[in-house]
Amino acid sequence: MVAVLEKYQMLSLAENVVKTALHKGAAEAEAYVYEGQATNVGIERGQITKTNTIIDRGLGVRVTVNKAVGFAYTNIIEAQNAVEDTITGALSAARASKPDPDWNGLPEKKAYVAADKIFDPFFTTKPTGEGTGLGLSLAHRIIEDQGGTLRIESTVGEGTTVEARFELDNVDRPPLGDIASTVWTLVATNRGVEFDYRHTINGACFAVNTVELKETLTTNSLTKARVAAALLKYLREHERRLAEGSAS
Repeated sequence: MVAVLEKYQMLSLAENVVKTALHKGAAEAEAYVYEGQATNVGIERGQITKTNTIIDRGLGVRVTVNKAVGFAYTNIIEAQNAVEDTITGALSAARASKPDPDWNGLPEKKAYVAADKIFDPFFTTKPTGEGTGLGLSLAHRIIEDQGGTLRIESTVGEGTTVEARFELDNVDRPPLGDIASTVWTLVATNRGVEFDYRHTINGACFAVNTVELKETLTTNSLTKARVAAALLKYLREHERRLAEGSAS
């Protein structure tokens, strides 16, 4: 089984790629390292018949040379020569591209204007009477009370990542509740949103990606009655296995 990369390993790889690209002549450079765990599911007559988990990795490099942009990608990140070839490929692509006179530089990560108010329970960007927020003020208070951390990272025009970490053994931690039903409800009630759900306990991980799940089931909807019922059963079964495995 392929070992999962630690966060510091992914960050170190991205940082080294950027430094190398700049050293080789890039005016600007950015890199992203991707690692995803996918679960392929086979369903026959409403019953899950087989599952297969794989780990997918990739490295993307984007550079600029004289206001021309080049990009290259590889899914081989363990070999140094493959990484260097990807950097070279991005530089070659930029040098072969036509400069963009309106280029204003690679986007920088920065907070939204209202970021300093996201934990205010009375603040919202929605019109009066239209829905509710993410509940970040409540989550922030609960997490702080039991020694956890809440990280929010946002890039304008791309999206926002909210990461909550709880101390599993803290006496003040609220119970997790029915995670399978919660994930299933999120998927079923947000048809225009794709989810990448991961639950890790003591190194063991259960993951579901709705994009990959739809491709496996050759369907555009996970809310059809038979598919939704099978999905809920699948979530509950794997959450149970994960919990039992961590207790053994």
